[in-house]
Amino acid sequence: MKRIFVLMLALLLLVGCAKNDPDVPKNMQLASREDVAYCLYVPKSWNVNLDSGVSSAYYSSSDTSNVSVMSYYPEAESMSIDDYWNLCETEYQSAFQGYVFGSRDATLLGGRKAGKYTFDLTVGGEQVRMMQIIAAYDSMFYILTYTSTPENFDKHLEEVQTIVDNFTFR
Repeated sequence: MKRIFVLMLALLLLVGCAKNDPDVPKNMQLASREDVAYCLYVPKSWNVNLDSGVSSAYYSSSDTSNVSVMSYYPEAESMSIDDYWNLCETEYQSAFQGYVFGSRDATLLGGRKAGKYTFDLTVGGEQVRMMQIIAAYDSMFYILTYTSTPENFDKHLEEVQTIVDNFTFR
């Protein structure tokens, strides 16, 4: 009887642990560590980079289009997503040449209301196009950034949308 109880307890623990592990969507891989408040999934064909401390992945060595997720703890408790974006935009304008705002749209990230902002800027003499999706979760802002050359930006939008659609908060 004691043995059956121990086996049942072990089985329950295994089932419980399995529920905590995220289900990786088909043809995707996890690109975030266990110690962050979200799961970032990217296509299996992308290259995951966890060495930098930032959840990120890039397409290839010849096409360095990439996605990354960072978090920001706001100093002001009442800061909105648009307030945070305005702060970022001011920084982009002062730190980078060639900043050009593209668009702003409402979207979802991890089931949360989010703002989606696209813009161009010049980094190290190279023009890049960026899309940032900003959502608030558990007193933090989470920023999913897609960066590419203007020529490759549209090429990966469908994959990036799949990344956004499968992003979850834990």
